[in-house]
Amino acid sequence: MIPSPLGITALLISTIVALVFSLLLVFELRLPKMVRRVGEDLKGIEGQILEYQSYTKYMAKRERIGHGKRLNSLLSHLQFLRKSRRLLDAQRRTLVGQYDSKVKHLLAFLDQFIPEYTKREVERHKTFFAFKSFDREQTEAIIKKDEFNLVIAGAGSGKTRTLTGRYAFLIESGASPDEILALAYTKSAAEEMEHRLRDE
Repeated sequence: MIPSPLGITALLISTIVALVFSLLLVFELRLPKMVRRVGEDLKGIEGQILEYQSYTKYMAKRERIGHGKRLNSLLSHLQFLRKSRRLLDAQRRTLVGQYDSKVKHLLAFLDQFIPEYTKREVERHKTFFAFKSFDREQTEAIIKKDEFNLVIAGAGSGKTRTLTGRYAFLIESGASPDEILALAYTKSAAEEMEHRLRDE
């Protein structure tokens, strides 16, 4: 016997309804775990970032990028959880909102870390910077403590002055002159740098 089109349609609808309810059940069971995991991950990242909150320790670019990627990943998870709000209980909805605020706050902290760190370092070393007229970019180049610090600028823009300022600042900050390697492409540039270092 051949089933009627109405019977096939009813069977198809009941299968789809069963599938939707199964998916909702799976989501309902997994979403609380996802909220918990986001909270745990956020707590770990927050602990790592907040050790820099006093701005007495420098956060290298590699670290800032790594933390930013992890926070943006959490933000994606939180966006999914916000879209699935109806499947969460009130407590977890509140947690999702709190986590979202924390992630955005930490991302803002990472974005403004260098300018704020630079400002505070200038304040801590005001005797060093008092009589030197460096612009904002030169000051950042002098203070940065990344693994690699590349200074690119046009002729006459103050590269040599910035680099000699950086060497002097490193010594002011406790580095031994024996730990600093300064390279110049020409003999005249090396002599100019040596002359300026003596003057610093």
